[in-house]
Amino acid sequence: MKLSETKILGTHDSTSYGTHFPLSIFAKCQDVNLEEQLKLGVRYFDIRLNYDGIKNGMQCYHGIAKCNISWVEVISILKKFIDSNKNEFVLLRVYRADDQTGKRNITNEDWEYKFKNELFDYIN
Repeated sequence: MKLSETKILGTHDSTSYGTHFPLSIFAKCQDVNLEEQLKLGVRYFDIRLNYDGIKNGMQCYHGIAKCNISWVEVISILKKFIDSNKNEFVLLRVYRADDQTGKRNITNEDWEYKFKNELFDYIN
């Protein structure tokens, strides 16, 4: 079966379940964490990242609202699911959260470098 022939359940701002009040009024799109979304059948995840400096690395955001989960934690959760469910897959749409806010603390090249390093450092 082709991927284009399948129906895939996905979530918008998949990590926004972790935003805190008062920003959660405007930024919270999900009520359950990634593990619960996976249990519910979600296989497409919308991930938005900002670079929060050397100490914090890539963090999930919804606009200006920090979602209280890091890119490394997202990778860990998804890797654990895939390792435990060999016939399953997940699709990710990952992009810069600061594209929406206009706040750019690093260049595109540096952002991509940090994104890829955290991903490959965790996987390997």
